[in-house]
Amino acid sequence: MKIIRRPPQPIVRAARAAVWLVCAVVVSGSVHAEDDVVVAEEVVHAEPEVYRFDARQAAAQVASHVAHYEGTVFLLTHTPQRAPRTRQNPPQRSVRGRVEGVLDRWIGHVDAACELTEPQRLRLREALRSDVEPAVALIEADIARYKAMQFEGRDFKFVQQVQQQLNEDAVRAREMLMRAFDGDSLLFKILPTTVTAEQHDRLMADFAARRAGRWAAAVAMVLVSLDRTVGLTARQHAALERVLLARQPTIRIYPPNASDIGELQALVWIELADEDEDELKAIFTERQWAVLADRRQACKHDRPHIVKQGWYEP
Repeated sequence: MKIIRRPPQPIVRAARAAVWLVCAVVVSGSVHAEDDVVVAEEVVHAEPEVYRFDARQAAAQVASHVAHYEGTVFLLTHTPQRAPRTRQNPPQRSVRGRVEGVLDRWIGHVDAACELTEPQRLRLREALRSDVEPAVALIEADIARYKAMQFEGRDFKFVQQVQQQLNEDAVRAREMLMRAFDGDSLLFKILPTTVTAEQHDRLMADFAARRAGRWAAAVAMVLVSLDRTVGLTARQHAALERVLLARQPTIRIYPPNASDIGELQALVWIELADEDEDELKAIFTERQWAVLADRRQACKHDRPHIVKQGWYEP
């Protein structure tokens, strides 16, 4: 009698391992005597192979994360395809260059509303620069950190962790940047002593009209969505439009020309979810209400997220 030892085999897939064991028993029975003792050695479980990034892929991850951060902070929702860089097509602007562009557009809107003099324009710009400086420093530090992030040799789990932190950092930086344009910012504190009373009234009317216009556009798009979903009559459309327009919240006016219509639509749905249920039921049929009730319930859970994203002015 002899002792036959089977070498350990790594198990990669459960099904393949089971087939191998069955085959091993059948084969082993045909090559040793009946009185041989077969000792099965411990099976070694091999860890599944984890995909890791090489140098080229790591560089692409860095570029992608930086672009996502900048897009979130500056609300760059549409990124055109980049052409090859030439003398006529210089590299992208720095953070300060981007912020200066935002200030240019914002001062341009104020100027169009109340016709600023050059001293007024300079004073308002300096106030804005003072308020945005902490945000600029934070954004520059964040981008530098993500540019230095090492992705080579790391796996997708690491990327997911970085993405989660990046989103939190970008929202925090955007919130800080937005505060420079809020009603309690240095800019608005010096407005009464920088412009005339007539200019101030015209500017406040412009801000109110801009907020109302953006809200009305978002309401119109939500009504189109509802019409496609439940089929609104003309009477229902007009009644619901009155309800939603009356619920306009204090939305931020930063930045001008921002593509934030998607976020504003989310705010419209949240306001619809908070509207008195009996008043809304009077507008819809039972079938329509059954569809709308589920959506309203889901939107009630969205409010904390939207508030955290900074779309409401405090």
